[in-house]
Amino acid sequence: MKLRLSLFVVIISLPLLYISGAHLQDGQLSTWAIIFVTALCLWLLTPERNR
Repeated sequence: MKLRLSLFVVIISLPLLYISGAHLQDGQLSTWAIIFVTALCLWLLTPERNR
């Protein structure tokens, strides 16, 4: 489940990062997008608990 959710979030977050940085040139939105992608990467690095 974690893999499917993470792939969906990556598909959403990387274009968001590109649009906010390159096209809109909005510093604050670009910063939030980078924080979001960083949080996603840290979440992916944490091990999944066995249920």
